[in-house]
Amino acid sequence: MNRDLAKRLLELAETGLEGLEYVKGQNGLGNFEQAMSVFTDVLHSFSEIENVLNTNQPEEDYADLATATESLRDGFNWMVKAHESQEQGGTLGIMQLTLIPRYKSWQEELEKSLSRYIVS
Repeated sequence: MNRDLAKRLLELAETGLEGLEYVKGQNGLGNFEQAMSVFTDVLHSFSEIENVLNTNQPEEDYADLATATESLRDGFNWMVKAHESQEQGGTLGIMQLTLIPRYKSWQEELEKSLSRYIVS
């Protein structure tokens, strides 16, 4: 992995967190469909980051990141299930208590894993 790719992944992860914060706000206002549109974009971004990591880093280099990724994937799945079952109030709770904290933990592990590529 090169420096530019690592930087772009970190920027995309930061944008994803901003997207989740936006989704949380929209859910709180009752704008569920608008929120899910942005949520879908965040999920797609996460998937793209995961694909790049799977093709550009050796497994042993990011065990902590892999654990955080799995945890975040579970959080995304809970959010999707809550939305599909029309538990609109549940989605806000999942966002605040599960998804955003897991996303932040994942982002922190991502930064640790990619920091060796970004030496100023």
